[in-house]
Amino acid sequence: MVGRLLLVAAALLEPSSALTPGIRKALGRPSPGQQTAVSDFMARDVVALQDSASLSEAAQLLVDKNIRGAPVINKDGKLVGVLSQHDFLYKAAGRRAPGRGSGARSERFAANAVRWDKIEALTVSDAMSPDPFTVKEDTTMQEAAALLLENRYGRLIVVDDDNSLVGLLSCTDMMELVISGQLDS
Repeated sequence: MVGRLLLVAAALLEPSSALTPGIRKALGRPSPGQQTAVSDFMARDVVALQDSASLSEAAQLLVDKNIRGAPVINKDGKLVGVLSQHDFLYKAAGRRAPGRGSGARSERFAANAVRWDKIEALTVSDAMSPDPFTVKEDTTMQEAAALLLENRYGRLIVVDDDNSLVGLLSCTDMMELVISGQLDS
């Protein structure tokens, strides 16, 4: 026990570059790879949908690109939402789309209003989910991985300070970080 305490105390006094990966993990210190900015791994060539596009046009683009969803931007290039395959399911299910039946009457009404809007949607802006969760380019890969895990997201939309779309970080990009070896250093 005393030996471990001395090892930990010594590790706290040493610069992080002198720590072994095992000690760094035990101390909770992030590796250099974890501190890398998402901008180093994100995709910059992102398929985005215009909010004014028809649902048919959006569906065709998603099918052509073999992707399950895309960020939605307005005419000024600002992020306004995200449209996914799930949003199209409401349209396809129509009146059989499941309602969200628990909670206060006002909560059920609000949930049903969103559901009906998606069922009757003709444009991307009508069907999209507004105000998606975003991160900035300087968000660390460790923070991004934690967000992906915590929220069960498959990707994070990356925006700049003006809320303009600059990239997309996916779970596949996280695998690129592992392959790079930066987590082991």
